[in-house]
Amino acid sequence: MLPIDNSKHIEYSVIIPAYNSEKFINSTIKSISSFLSNYKYEILVIDDGSDDDTVKMVKSLGLANLKIYANKHKGVSYSRNLGINEANGKYIMFCDSDDKLIGKLPFQKFEEEIISFSAYCKKENIVKTQEDKLFLIENLFGFGKNKDNFSGYYGGSVSKFFKREWLIQNSIYFNTELDNSEDILFNLHAILNATKIKLLKKEIYQYYQRSTSVTHSYDEKLLDNHIVFISEIKKELTKFHDTADLIQRIESLYLYQLIFRLFKNDINFKSDYQKYCLMTNHPVNSNWNTNLTRQVECFSIKLVNNFGINVARHFASFYITGKKIIRHNPNKKVLYI
Repeated sequence: MLPIDNSKHIEYSVIIPAYNSEKFINSTIKSISSFLSNYKYEILVIDDGSDDDTVKMVKSLGLANLKIYANKHKGVSYSRNLGINEANGKYIMFCDSDDKLIGKLPFQKFEEEIISFSAYCKKENIVKTQEDKLFLIENLFGFGKNKDNFSGYYGGSVSKFFKREWLIQNSIYFNTELDNSEDILFNLHAILNATKIKLLKKEIYQYYQRSTSVTHSYDEKLLDNHIVFISEIKKELTKFHDTADLIQRIESLYLYQLIFRLFKNDINFKSDYQKYCLMTNHPVNSNWNTNLTRQVECFSIKLVNNFGINVARHFASFYITGKKIIRHNPNKKVLYI
């Protein structure tokens, strides 16, 4: 008699990309085990070439439902994609190696392709129309938060379940060319391909924001990253009606990111700015969309429109310097999604 393949009965697979995570990954795994204790589940740790004792620490736990894959350093997108292919669960969830799942998932059955959890969700809902899907996509970029039906759909890859077979059948993977916003592009593809998305008002994810956050840090590769990213976004959104304004807002938002993370220190900022304009089909001397969310975003883009890119990059430099001076607590912050 052949042995029974119990992997077919696994309901949830949690994928943890890890890199030099020996100090905190054990507590992450413990939180997952508690969260999914009502279910049959597995945990996949995808180590991305750590040079500390991450792999040794995970192996020492001796858990039967824990698998570890030790790879050369290939990036978080490669690790997540490997996890998708190697998982056995009906649903997969991503969790970063220094974060935690909180509480315990009550026993319930899901059938939707995506189940999203957020404390900021105004009400539980099922999303299936094109209009509602585009609204979720707006929220990926931080737009639309003042609307009455703001969903709280988080733009990152975490705090959600994705039906695994559906991801594979629709070739929904992380773009390994991207080091920035790869999770937003993944979510956009998932939203557009889903027939039903369940939004739940429930706080399940504890996220650590550390002082090494890259929000405004210099990134010499950001321009090429954003050119790939915006090209993919436009390719998807231009398939739908009434998305021109949304595309313009996204292009303007990512120009803001370039101003703060590349142009402020970039000696080639003029030619790099022209390269971004060319990619977006946006004439250098025309107005960018200022209908963004945060005041600093709007103000930066208004400076570009009225005074040019050089003035905006000087503002970015002053703004970041001022922020560092008045920052009182540079240590990590605990956030809940």
